[in-house]
Amino acid sequence: MTTQVSDTSNYALTKESVALTAVAIKAPTDMTPLIGKAPSQSGAESIIKQQSSPGLPGILVTDLSAKKAGTMVTIEAYDTLGGDPIMGDEMREGKGENVDISSMDAKVNLASKVINAVPGTMIDQRTKINLRSMAMAQLMGYFPRLLWNRTLCHLAGSRGSQRGKAWHIKTLAQSDATSLANKLINPLMAPTYNRHLVIDGNNLVQGGQQLASIDSADGWKLTHVDALVEYLNSIEFKIQPIKLPQDPAANYSPIKGVLYLDPQCYNQLLTDLTTTNNIRAWQAAAGERKNLMSRDVHPLFMGDILMWNGVVIRPMELSIFFNPGDSTQIITSANRYTATETAQTVNGSLGAGFRVSRSVFMGAQAFAVLQGNNTSSGMTASFKERVYDYDSKHEAMGEWMGGETKLRFSFRDADGNLEPTDHGVIVIDAAVRAVGI
Repeated sequence: MTTQVSDTSNYALTKESVALTAVAIKAPTDMTPLIGKAPSQSGAESIIKQQSSPGLPGILVTDLSAKKAGTMVTIEAYDTLGGDPIMGDEMREGKGENVDISSMDAKVNLASKVINAVPGTMIDQRTKINLRSMAMAQLMGYFPRLLWNRTLCHLAGSRGSQRGKAWHIKTLAQSDATSLANKLINPLMAPTYNRHLVIDGNNLVQGGQQLASIDSADGWKLTHVDALVEYLNSIEFKIQPIKLPQDPAANYSPIKGVLYLDPQCYNQLLTDLTTTNNIRAWQAAAGERKNLMSRDVHPLFMGDILMWNGVVIRPMELSIFFNPGDSTQIITSANRYTATETAQTVNGSLGAGFRVSRSVFMGAQAFAVLQGNNTSSGMTASFKERVYDYDSKHEAMGEWMGGETKLRFSFRDADGNLEPTDHGVIVIDAAVRAVGI
């Protein structure tokens, strides 16, 4: 005997909710290669808190979804122990050194999207298409894009000015500060001073104030990747390397991080004709590292990628860009220890047909993706539907209880100052041709 489950049964809706929960994280977007799987329960603290692998840029935190109340999670970082050793028979008592603990709170909130799945009974009859399945497919595409939209804004420290169907969060010019803050859930924080670089000729200049004088010649070149690595090696607060579970060379030749470039920036690298650089060598380096993983290749190495000097370079679909004369929030050198933000205007004389594009470099633990508990479905996502207008029309709704945030902690420098620092992300601004919207 075959058991039939009605499309209107609670079981059917639960099945759809499970599917929506799974696909929102696993669907192929630019966020997919950056997040590991959340582990099952065990004794280690990171496992107890239901966090994914700490060796990837994104940490998936699902402890809020395990039938627990609450919309807030605290994320902590312990500073590195420093200071001089105590030698020989010197007195040790009373000479203990404090280890600074920095923490930040992140929250989740409910995002919903409603779709008129079946505008009318006759439409359903004529098309002979299961429009309920169509509605579910639309929602399965919508929420992964929304999650990446929010994550990219947090990583970049700005929404930027790009518009289009792939963006589900309006620009500040299209809406207002309150609406933007509500949709991003967690505070949008400008890049810290020590994590903000701007291209200036063949060099990288620290701090967003350089945006006032950026010009059309300040585009990406292959030499800038070497300059980025030099910066990574010289800064006091290091970016933690990426360690992939499938990478046998992770401990011997660590991946310094992944650099996400929008299409215009990526094309600048591909077309750089500087005679001392060879883009083919960069492609070969990526292929060699990929081959080390045998058949179990991590998604970070899938698709069109480059690798040089320990940096994986990938193109991304979306762009965080600023038009000449746009204003964006930065943290100046004078405010580096308070992280007080100020408005910076992009060079209005940048040149006709140019704009500033923001690229994102990520090491391990750059951001967190939080999954909460939707009370209506008992999981992160929920799929609901209703029939109205005398059963002639059908409406469906998807819900997602979650939130994203860039990880920021305060670390003590060599002079004893606590400096707010974006933990695993650096942004690099460059001039590109203004192509598309």
